[in-house]
Amino acid sequence: MKTFATIILFMLLTNACATRNAFESFNITQEQAKSEDSILNVKIHKGEKITGVMSAIYLNRVLSKEYKDNEYFYIILYDRHKKTKEKIKFLLNGKEAISVEVLEAKNRFSNLISSNSDWKLYYLVTFKEQGSKLKLKVKIAKHKSDKLLFKKDN
Repeated sequence: MKTFATIILFMLLTNACATRNAFESFNITQEQAKSEDSILNVKIHKGEKITGVMSAIYLNRVLSKEYKDNEYFYIILYDRHKKTKEKIKFLLNGKEAISVEVLEAKNRFSNLISSNSDWKLYYLVTFKEQGSKLKLKVKIAKHKSDKLLFKKDN
């Protein structure tokens, strides 16, 4: 009987904690939680030398009511050599973006991430709708990133 009571007590204690998640301890919105959960980062490099960092949020997952007809990404770039304004190409599954909007540091997506700086560059990038696996990369002159893999919620 002691064993049975101990097991029941243990189940009740662990079950009470199961309804909480890590984001409840912070004062953030549901959109911010989705954003933090889905942001991916990749290094930009030329050969073996790292020259920058790209962070991307798949907006179709985070703001699904507003972004649903194409593939939308909020992209934050840091380019050490400031070549970003030159020949920049965003590619999704090997296809170029249909729209690239340069954003200010304070923009309509600033609330989705915890750090916004004037020395980073911000973009809203749109691609035509694609399959269930989305491979995003950036090319800047002779610099490029590895692919970031996003999976659609079906």
